[in-house]
Amino acid sequence: LSTRAGCTGCASSAREAVEATMALGNVGVSMRVLHDILTREREARGRGGTVRRPFEPRRRPAGDRLTTWDVCHEIVRPLTAKRRVSLYAAIKAGLTDSTSGAAFGHEDTGSTKVYTVHAWEYAFEDVVLALESSVAPGSRVWIDLAMINYWARDSPVKFLNTDLEFVLVRCTRVIVLAWPALEPRLARRSWCLLELALAKYLKKEVSVAMPPAELEAFTSAFREDAVGLYEALSDFSWSLSHVSVPSIKAKMEVYVTRQLDLPLTALRQYPTSLMESWLIKYGSDQLEAHPGDTTYRAQLGLLLKRRGKVDQAAALFREALRRNYAEKFGVAAPIARAVLSDGVLSSAAECLSTVSDGALMLSVGNSYAVILMNDGKLGEAEQLLRRVIRAREHELGMTHAATLVSMNNLGIVLTRQKRYGEAETLIQRVIDARESARGPDHPETLVSLSSMANLLQSKGEHSSAEEIYERVLKTSERTLGEDHADTLLAMNNLAALLHVRGAYDEAEALLRRAVAGRERTKGLSHPKTLVSMFNLGQLLRSKRDWAGAEKLFRSVVDVSYRELGPTHPNTLAAEEALEAMTSKLKKSGAYPASDAGSMTSVATRRHVPMKYTDLSADF
Repeated sequence: LSTRAGCTGCASSAREAVEATMALGNVGVSMRVLHDILTREREARGRGGTVRRPFEPRRRPAGDRLTTWDVCHEIVRPLTAKRRVSLYAAIKAGLTDSTSGAAFGHEDTGSTKVYTVHAWEYAFEDVVLALESSVAPGSRVWIDLAMINYWARDSPVKFLNTDLEFVLVRCTRVIVLAWPALEPRLARRSWCLLELALAKYLKKEVSVAMPPAELEAFTSAFREDAVGLYEALSDFSWSLSHVSVPSIKAKMEVYVTRQLDLPLTALRQYPTSLMESWLIKYGSDQLEAHPGDTTYRAQLGLLLKRRGKVDQAAALFREALRRNYAEKFGVAAPIARAVLSDGVLSSAAECLSTVSDGALMLSVGNSYAVILMNDGKLGEAEQLLRRVIRAREHELGMTHAATLVSMNNLGIVLTRQKRYGEAETLIQRVIDARESARGPDHPETLVSLSSMANLLQSKGEHSSAEEIYERVLKTSERTLGEDHADTLLAMNNLAALLHVRGAYDEAEALLRRAVAGRERTKGLSHPKTLVSMFNLGQLLRSKRDWAGAEKLFRSVVDVSYRELGPTHPNTLAAEEALEAMTSKLKKSGAYPASDAGSMTSVATRRHVPMKYTDLSADF
């Protein structure tokens, strides 16, 4: 710790007290301490501030609430100036309460299992209110404002190299303060991204907290557009993130790549995964608290579908449509269930046919139709999509973006039904409308072009299909970047066509790029990553590289079993492929005898078609 003449003894004793306590476990300060700082903050509001804020270099006007940054410099630093230690150490050394004048008690410092992640631009009052809503009264929390000695010049480096992992390892819960709903400030803060990545790496329980007013806005945003909210919450970018001491960012990168042995993409991928999981849990908790709320049910289904949890999403969509039908007509719930039972799935269309449903239920209908299509229930999917298109045309117009989404999906259904003439006419209408409204290079236009290429491939017109797929890939790489989801989809689809045409080396190069890109951006366990891995395994099998194929199929099986479940069609397809490769290797004598019993046979369960392909569709 940094000290000056005349204060050395005080600082040393305070430091020893802190270190002795930390040796026993993780430590923090009580909510009473934070409320005391909040009392001082309210007193300081009337005074203007002269502190230069790192991301907002301006003087703080009198009357403005103080941010955490302001509190650190205008309140905490003066309180700790005599001993030049952290606030925690100052309290241990006898700092007094601002209201009573008495020293803080032993219960105000000590062990804690709660770690706080927050951006320093938040109003400190909101930080306290958010924590208050998430921890029990009298709880202690680890919060950097109180725990780090900001008098020490090397405190950020020391915290990074020695303290950060030490503290997080000993915490069981991480509270992330994230708001406003559609533009959370932590998404562009380097420290926050690092803390979230480390929390994921250490497999910590993570929850998000907000002050009451922000939570109300968040709830409204979830009910309005949960998928859009997810995209906003997970809009993380390490390259665009900021840190108050620029030189520390390079040290963070070294810490991640060398000490944790993670790629830098983990600084985006891990926080995104955490926020996605938390948002799904939030939706599940809200639905459990409000089981009759169709909006929560529908929004949670849309989130789960985006994550690839299609079975769970389908169940939520079916129930949402049932309840929507019952609410519209005043029908008792059991009758509504009969209208849309598993045996009468085509009646899903009827639930949208006679009433004007809002945009949310039409989105549910569109998404449920895609699930039906992927399950091979093309007739039901067609009926439902036609109902959705009719409603969207009536409410929004024939060329509205939402209407075109459903039209494109219907074109894919017709393609799978081999009704090529109808499909081509419909998809061309979508292409023309999107080119006119958005331009030839817009991502939505490229999606429709991929649908046309898929149709041509199904008809056996491989040269024409390849030409379109190549155009889509080149345009996506140029306008969206190599790691964009649409670009990786285009790689996967072009590779699938090249595989069919026997251009194995070209297809392999594309698929390896797709696998690497999806693993970087989405993670190994994401359904899209598994799709590309499976397709690469299929290609290696065609090249008679049985060992390479077996290794990929085994990885897909392991992850699919955990993420999708043992009975999911993709898990079963991967197991079937793995079993075939295992048999090949055994016959060739290349399969280790010790592994002979490690493969679970799927023969006793059921055989499923090998439908492990990407879908060039709008969702």
